[in-house]
Amino acid sequence: AQFKPKILEGLLALKTEIERASIADEGIENLIRLAFASILIDCSKLWRAPGLGYTTEKRISKGAPYDTFRLKLAHMLEDLRYVQSFKNKWGTAEIVEGDARTYQIPKESLDIIITSPPYVNGIDYVLNYKIELAWLSIAKSYKELQAIRSAMIVCDNTARGEIKEFTDKYGSV
Repeated sequence: AQFKPKILEGLLALKTEIERASIADEGIENLIRLAFASILIDCSKLWRAPGLGYTTEKRISKGAPYDTFRLKLAHMLEDLRYVQSFKNKWGTAEIVEGDARTYQIPKESLDIIITSPPYVNGIDYVLNYKIELAWLSIAKSYKELQAIRSAMIVCDNTARGEIKEFTDKYGSV
């Protein structure tokens, strides 16, 4: 079992309360869901280094999952306040989600793009984050996980053909 019974019970209770809550601000709701997802590995017998693995020797905080969740929310709030303090100095940011192969960007409209590139033969993000994807009900089956993986730009044996197709069509970056 990935979770001790009491911790599993607590996680299910937290998930239920998060889903039941009537949070008017979608951004706040997403932050709460992110906080919940980010404690799952800490509250389990799983570890990530770099891939998802299982261990029987992991020590889990006695306050898990409730104290772990509260601490995560407090840290996120502290981080947001810190970043907010630089808002006037740094300017505004826009987060854009989309497929880089098809997304239309007006010329000279951006100063910088920050992305997490696909690392050569590196991380299988879907496999590595399947626990979070399942707990957040983003993927409810292996078929849905595969659909997410298929939509991603990754650098593995499968994607090399897509990379060649992209560079043939658009040129190298």
